[in-house]
Amino acid sequence: MIESKQPVIVITGPTGLEKTKLGVAIAKALQSEVLSIDSLQVYNVGHIMTAKATIKEMDGIKHHLVDYLPAEKEPDDFSRSASTIIDDLHRRKCVPVLVGGSTSLLAPLLLDNCKPLYHMLVLVLQSSEPKLYTTLDTRVDQMMENGLLDELRTIYSLEEKLLEANDFSRGIWKAIGYREFYPYLRSETSRDDLLLLGRSQMKMRTKIYAKAQVAWLDTQLIPVLLEHRISLHRLDVTDTEHWVNDVESTAIDICLAWHMELTMPGEQKSV
Repeated sequence: MIESKQPVIVITGPTGLEKTKLGVAIAKALQSEVLSIDSLQVYNVGHIMTAKATIKEMDGIKHHLVDYLPAEKEPDDFSRSASTIIDDLHRRKCVPVLVGGSTSLLAPLLLDNCKPLYHMLVLVLQSSEPKLYTTLDTRVDQMMENGLLDELRTIYSLEEKLLEANDFSRGIWKAIGYREFYPYLRSETSRDDLLLLGRSQMKMRTKIYAKAQVAWLDTQLIPVLLEHRISLHRLDVTDTEHWVNDVESTAIDICLAWHMELTMPGEQKSV
């Protein structure tokens, strides 16, 4: 049995690729819990804008570090809180399932001076760029249908009370969507044009963010994982029509086999 480092499963990749959906499926298979690694889903507002999982989507699986931080605060203690939760899950003999793509949170949580802190299995979700961009456009449209504008109006009213000098680098206001629709929220004229502009800019900014996430994974995180021989699997999720067989079942099989190897008695293996 591997004992030198405690195990964690990490599901990462660019925004929009159903990381949470896969995390829930894996957590159910391992009878574990999900720890969200998302710097915006920590806030107790902005559920639609940040694509936070609904109660139905969580499917009975406990999600940690979501929906707990006031709008104006920063998740400065995130790594410490996450480490505490991971330790607690290990004490309960659970394998933590870490889900997210926030580069600012993943690296300090998983690496110490570029050395892995845990015995990790990392699943990287990827998609063809055209399919990813289409998915992201569709997601913005769905957010609009689900009440994004009403949510933005609520956050706009909070800005007037809590935010100084329109500093959109702080709190929930740094989420993609707020800045893009800000002219619309402020204006009393030309609102149709500003609404279309906001939707277009939100789609564009989301694609830019996804591209930056892919670049960070390819040039920063993955090379370190490979250097340290961390178990790494890339899962192509381009074909969403066959998600259960091609993605979910494959990922669960990988995780169960990895976990079985961890718990098998016998000679220790280096990690």
